[in-house]
Amino acid sequence: MTTPSIVLPPEMVEMHAPTPVAQSSTPIITAPQADLSSLDLSLPLSTLLKSGTKIAHADAEHSPGAIALATGTLELSEYVRYLVFLWVVYRVLEDKLDEVVARGSTSSSTDGSVDALYALWSDEKGKGRMLRRSDGLAEDIIYYLDYLNIPAPSSERQLDSIPFPTPDLVRDIITSPPSDLQAFTDHLTSTSASPHPGRLLAHAYVRYLGDLSGGQLVAAKIRRVYSLPPPPGGTAFYEFDLDEEGNGRGVSVYKQGGKEGEGGDTLYERKKKVEGIKNWFRDCMDMNVGDDEALKAELVQEAITSFRLSTRIFSLLQPPSPSTTPAGSAGSSTMGTLQQRRHVPGANEPAASVAVEEKSKSEKPSTSSSLNRNKINPAENPYLPANTERMIKLGLLVFVVVAYKVMSYLMLEEGEGFDRAGSRLAKLLGYD
Repeated sequence: MTTPSIVLPPEMVEMHAPTPVAQSSTPIITAPQADLSSLDLSLPLSTLLKSGTKIAHADAEHSPGAIALATGTLELSEYVRYLVFLWVVYRVLEDKLDEVVARGSTSSSTDGSVDALYALWSDEKGKGRMLRRSDGLAEDIIYYLDYLNIPAPSSERQLDSIPFPTPDLVRDIITSPPSDLQAFTDHLTSTSASPHPGRLLAHAYVRYLGDLSGGQLVAAKIRRVYSLPPPPGGTAFYEFDLDEEGNGRGVSVYKQGGKEGEGGDTLYERKKKVEGIKNWFRDCMDMNVGDDEALKAELVQEAITSFRLSTRIFSLLQPPSPSTTPAGSAGSSTMGTLQQRRHVPGANEPAASVAVEEKSKSEKPSTSSSLNRNKINPAENPYLPANTERMIKLGLLVFVVVAYKVMSYLMLEEGEGFDRAGSRLAKLLGYD
C-alpha cells in the first residue's frame, strides 16, 4: 500500500527535515519526566492516558490563551493566528503520520504503537482521512480572512504551496515561526525520525480526541460569539465526517447543516456517532499496545509532552486586556464588528450616519414592551448580580443535562425521544 504524502512548501521544509533526536535543542523535550509511580500500568492504555495527563491537561486548559479561546474573548484576528499555528502543527503531524504508516505497512512491526497508528491512520484499515484536520484548518483560514476583508497578498508575497492567502497577518508565522511553534514541529519531526516513531500515537491521542471532545464545545462557542451563519463556514476544523460510509459533509456535534426532520441527525444521534469514533480510537490503541507496560509508560510521558507543547502554543496568543474587554461583555468588540458587517444596514457608511440611525431606532416605541414588562433588569436591582440572566440560563441548562442523563439511564434506547425535547429547550436557551 502506498500512502500519499503531503507536499511541503519550501518555507516549511526546514521545519521538519529529519533530525536525530540527540541533535534536538527543544527545551521542553528535556524537561523532567512526570512521576508515573501512582499509575497502575496493567490498566488499558486509554485509561492510563486519561489519568496520567490530568495535570498537564489542566495546565493547558488554564493558560490565558486557552481561557480566552474557551470564553470567546479572543479577537477574531488573533483567532486566525491561532488557526495558522494549528495548521502548521497539523500539517507536520499528519505528514509524519503518513510517513510512519507507509514504513509500517512495508515491514513487520513489533512495536504496538506503530501497529496502533496503522490501524488508526491508514486508509486501508483506519479512518485517517476522516481524522485529518489540516484541510479543515486551511478552509477556516480562507473563510475568516475573507470575513475580515483582509486583501489577498500580491503574487510576489503569496507563499508557494500554501493552501490559503498569506497576508502579513499569517505570513510571518510560516516564514519565521515563533520559537514555541518551532519547538513543537521540531519535536514531531525528531520523534518520527527516531527509533520509536510510534510515539506519535500519543500526539494523535492528544490532538484528535481533544478535537472530538472539548473542541466540539469550542466550535459552538465560536459560532455564537462571532455570529457566524449556519455551517458550512468558519468551523470546518471541528467538523468530522460522521457518515459511516465516509461520504457525508463533516459536521460538529452542536451544529449541522441539516435540520431535524429534513435529513439531519438529532443532537443525540450526533453525540452517539462522535462517542463511537472516540471509542473506536481508544480500542485501536488498547488492542495494539496490549499489555506492554513499558510502552504504555512511554506513551503517557509523550502525551504529557504533547500537552506541554500545546500549552506553549496557547502562550503565543494575545488575549485582550481588561481595559479593552469590559467585564460581562466577552467578545463584544469582535462580535459587534461582525454583526455590523453582516446585519446592520449602513455598516459601510460614515460612523456619524450609523450613530444617527441607531439613535433613531432606539427612539422608536417598542412593539414588544408588554413582553418585556416583567423582565428582570439587574441594573435596577442592586441585590441581583450583573449576570443574573446568564446564571438562570446556566441553571436551566444544568437541569436539562441532569434530567437527560437520568432519563437516558431509565429509558435506555428509548431516551432518543426525550433528547429531542431537551435539544429544542437547549436551542431556546441559546446553547445549541
